[in-house]
Amino acid sequence: MANTLPRNGLICCGPAQRKFKLARKASANTFSLWCGILAKPILLLDRATEALMVTVTCLGETISGDCLLISHNGVNILIDPVLDLQSSLLYVPQETKHSQEQRKFSLKKDEEYNFLAAYLRQDDPTFFKADDVLKTFGDFSLINTKIKYRSPLFELIEFSEIDVVLLSNSSTLSGLPYITDHPEFNGVIYATEPTIRLGYHYLEELLRNISSSICKADNAHRKLSCFLDYLPEGVEHLNYKPLYDLSSLKKCVSTITCVSFREKVNVYGLLDITPSSSGFSIGSCNWSIQSSFAKICVMTASSTFSTGHPVSIDVEALKNGDLLIMNGLSPFSPTPVADVLGEICRDVALAVSSGGNVLFPVRACGLVYDLLEILHVHLNNLNKQGVPFYLISMSASASLAYSNIFSEWLNTEKAERVFLPEAPFAHEEMTRAQRLIVLDSVANTDEIRKMRQPCVVFTGDPTLRWGDSCYFLRLWKSNPHHLVVFTDPDVSVPASLAPFLPIKMKVRIHPTDTRFTAPEVNALLSDFAFHSVLMPKNYLSGFFFKEKKAISPPKKIELLTYESGDEVHIPLNNRFITASMTKDLANSIRFCRVSSQTLASSINGQLSLYNNTCELVPFMSSYQTGHLFGTIETDKLVQTLINNLHGGVQIIKKDSLTLELHFESLRSVVHVSPHKTIIHVEDGNEATRLRIKALLLQHLTTLNL
Repeated sequence: MANTLPRNGLICCGPAQRKFKLARKASANTFSLWCGILAKPILLLDRATEALMVTVTCLGETISGDCLLISHNGVNILIDPVLDLQSSLLYVPQETKHSQEQRKFSLKKDEEYNFLAAYLRQDDPTFFKADDVLKTFGDFSLINTKIKYRSPLFELIEFSEIDVVLLSNSSTLSGLPYITDHPEFNGVIYATEPTIRLGYHYLEELLRNISSSICKADNAHRKLSCFLDYLPEGVEHLNYKPLYDLSSLKKCVSTITCVSFREKVNVYGLLDITPSSSGFSIGSCNWSIQSSFAKICVMTASSTFSTGHPVSIDVEALKNGDLLIMNGLSPFSPTPVADVLGEICRDVALAVSSGGNVLFPVRACGLVYDLLEILHVHLNNLNKQGVPFYLISMSASASLAYSNIFSEWLNTEKAERVFLPEAPFAHEEMTRAQRLIVLDSVANTDEIRKMRQPCVVFTGDPTLRWGDSCYFLRLWKSNPHHLVVFTDPDVSVPASLAPFLPIKMKVRIHPTDTRFTAPEVNALLSDFAFHSVLMPKNYLSGFFFKEKKAISPPKKIELLTYESGDEVHIPLNNRFITASMTKDLANSIRFCRVSSQTLASSINGQLSLYNNTCELVPFMSSYQTGHLFGTIETDKLVQTLINNLHGGVQIIKKDSLTLELHFESLRSVVHVSPHKTIIHVEDGNEATRLRIKALLLQHLTTLNL
């Protein structure tokens, strides 16, 4: 006997044959399905199935984001193999022939800000020669060789087992060549076009600067491993690697497959991966990983900054997920970005009004687009139209050109300008008016000598370890009228400035960080119904956030954390997967009205899996297709039996839904419960059993389909 058809559309009520395969494992369980007209055909799976688990391995944590390996439904996905750019602060600035100035540096001791003190103090001056591996600045030392960057812990994984690599923004491309150079890697790499183009040009500039450095190379690196062993416990695990060469970068970029926002990519029929805008930078994205029974959302660096140039964040893509994996949050208090930009404009205006120059150590993409526009308008309003802007970078021309054609990756206002036609950014107009001068490097000596002053210069890298920002900082640092402005939130400014002290020019720190803050994430978690959330452990302690405002999700959400090197196993609550039926089977369905508002039908089919897709196909069987349907109201059933059967009856209630009826004269017992009804006749009188059965059937509906 079957109960009333539930809203979810499934009742297990009898035997049927099926063949089913999931995650390369065979099963031979049997059952038949009931399906209501409002229900989707779904299959109940064993919770112990391997596919109902998500495994996340953290291969490395950085301030800007984490490298994660996600394993689900037999697919291994590597997300954001990013290098730790902070690791370059352990090295001396990478001098090039055209920018080197013959002067000695001094470094004054600063225990509060200079984090290098913990690692680079020379307790044993005889351990190294000052002119070999280390270069001394007062009481401290920096590694005097070409930069090595800290990479993710790739030794924890098998490259042959990586199926997919996902890149969330242009900064996360930096560690990818280590993967594509490995002979066992055969996976597929996905990224948006701006991520590929802008990431390539930035890394190309980095490689050219490092390769042209006059710092010592191989001879110093021979002792670098000994140097790391000499550092405090734990530092030896930082996994420093020398940079790849330009040919490896070009090979890497040629293997990446471009995807667009909301473009669904199917992986072996097991998963669908979809990028959606994160609102952080041009082409930056979050990822949705959808299997047939679970949705995993990966939220990397994301922003709700409404007046920025990228496409706004696609919040809808993050809804209705089973698991949310987040990283790349802002460590700063939720100061409005507009207020920070206003402070920058005020400081720049004061500097140029006093005849000083302004230096911005920034990359030639991203925030620099907004800074150029805002400062251009602000200085014009102050009648400072004669102050020129210089963008000096090997990738500057390409970056500005790409920003004008990436219309689909820009916000609505800027995208509409492309079709007017107008330039989406002000830098094209500034270039035509000679207000913006774009140079490859300071090696262009003629243009550098012609620089109009006071001026605003955007160049180099925020770490001040390579690029032409080192040249301008040394050139202007002795003049108190000049100004250097740091806007990158991920770089330690005191550590960046350490090799250039003493410095008389003004220093302003305005971290312009549009990424999600702790309060914004708390609001997000309150609005979205995630079953589980996985995030870095330091997000909960408050140490990561400057204002000590840690993440505090609602109690209904299961909160999981990780640290570098951790492997986290996350069970999924969903035990159902979606299946479809063939056209022939759908045409064979005949509905029967069981109430004024309900139609029902039985399905007799075979469940199969082809290309990892569940499907119900017609199955011919001699099994009786008639089914009982409905609920039994016990009071009416008791009255019917008493009226039609002779002799007394004893009613024994087990609970509110279960009872037994004892008919002494008929020597029979009827057991009634929500899930089954049993008629037991002691003397085996078949006529009595059939008589009681007929009375029971009066209270049920039979579907003969």
